[in-house]
Amino acid sequence: MKIQDLIVKTEKVKWQDLKDLQPENLKTNFHGEKTKQSIIELGFAQAIYVWQNPETQEVKIIDGHLRSDLLRELIADGFEVPEKLNCTFLDNTKIKTEQEAIKYLLRVFNVKRNSMDSETLENWIEEFDLSVDDVAFDGLDIKFEVEELPMVEGSDKKDKDLSDKIINKMCLEIECSSEAEQEILYNRFLGEGLKVKIINL
Repeated sequence: MKIQDLIVKTEKVKWQDLKDLQPENLKTNFHGEKTKQSIIELGFAQAIYVWQNPETQEVKIIDGHLRSDLLRELIADGFEVPEKLNCTFLDNTKIKTEQEAIKYLLRVFNVKRNSMDSETLENWIEEFDLSVDDVAFDGLDIKFEVEELPMVEGSDKKDKDLSDKIINKMCLEIECSSEAEQEILYNRFLGEGLKVKIINL
């Protein structure tokens, strides 16, 4: 069986003329502010994937809806954004209908990305003399909130049982092998919209 190459070309187009294939508010916007900061600091470095309807000739976004929205916000904020940006076109002789294009949007471009192994990432950034802040997705200055737990009466050890301090909350405790791993996980969960607190035990 031959694997199909569905990429036809990548070329600069007037990105503001692109139409959305997916409905508005389909996805929860967890990474909007982080992606915006990335574009401001590093530039537009990832092409928008598009599909051109062979019947209407409309060019629709398959992957890059968030970036397109954020670029409009940046223009409103006073940033200068190029009129044309790179878009990668999928083959509309093989993806012939909007129904098929939606299938690709959901099955190809909406899959979960692989998580990173914390130890490998830590060693890699150390090898190239980078810090976690240099490669953090959001580029924000993260402040760690540290809470010292009270001593258990009659013991010289700190109480690790938080159940008596929690009311109607679900908590997850993760043991980290290093501060770098702790910070990587903190940034990851914070970026997913979770409330995160670091507690020294």
